[in-house]
Amino acid sequence: MTIKSIEALNVLIALPNKQIADGIANTLRQAGVKRIQYAENSKDALSCMASTGRINMFFMGSDLQPHGGIDFARFIRLTNSAMAKADIILHLAGDVTKDEVLSARNAGISALMVGDLTGADVLKQMRQVIQNRRLFITSDSYTGPDRRRPNPPPYAGPERRQA
Repeated sequence: MTIKSIEALNVLIALPNKQIADGIANTLRQAGVKRIQYAENSKDALSCMASTGRINMFFMGSDLQPHGGIDFARFIRLTNSAMAKADIILHLAGDVTKDEVLSARNAGISALMVGDLTGADVLKQMRQVIQNRRLFITSDSYTGPDRRRPNPPPYAGPERRQA
């Protein structure tokens, strides 16, 4: 999926906390996003996905009921649609443990946003994920964006250390 502009996004915000969802929606609207759907739980999110058709960016929280946001992300990634491979999933969490980070990564989350977030933080992360799209990997044990980070190119400047 290539996103030509932010206006082309069709976003689903699946968060039980209405204040946080409204804050993210207002930030997205100010940035130019026109199509934003809300869901307070995973059942509502499934209904939005079925009725809207094409959602290409998800914001979801770890406290999404009745299934957590990580399980819902795994469900999205494991569906056999081309949409699942193209979707961007941004996972929001207040506080996480190492196991939760690993679980989110293994579920195919595009980015994990932790802590108190400002509108600028949300937009920065969203733009970074859009601009730096990763290859999509499908294997027996993992479906999601490539988790490997590229190695930086070797230093090409003058050698200034003295031996």
